[in-house]
Amino acid sequence: MKEGITVKVYRNLHKDCWSVKEKGKPVKHRKELFLLGCTLRVQQAGNKKVRSEGRKNVHAYVKGLLLSGYKSYSKDKTKVTYNPYTMNSFMLLQDNGITPIHEADLLHFTKEGKLFKIK
Repeated sequence: MKEGITVKVYRNLHKDCWSVKEKGKPVKHRKELFLLGCTLRVQQAGNKKVRSEGRKNVHAYVKGLLLSGYKSYSKDKTKVTYNPYTMNSFMLLQDNGITPIHEADLLHFTKEGKLFKIK
């Protein structure tokens, strides 16, 4: 997998990592990564299925350009979250509350399974 390719990333709960898909196929599992020019998507049919069945499935992902070897030293970052049981989209957690987020310039997927928007 090369830097600068468009990928889709989602949280893999079974392996406790981030799964990376290229051209529709899972190609890599990573503990940490950065994506540039991101689009955050939640498929509403999958969201409804989670709520009706009471168990999670893969229906939310982030699409963007993979950055290899990138390290962020910025302290200016904001947490992004998604809970399929209570939310219909990814949310940006700010001091003044939560707001939906559908795009971001740069995202950091951490080793701890957290997602941050880098400013």
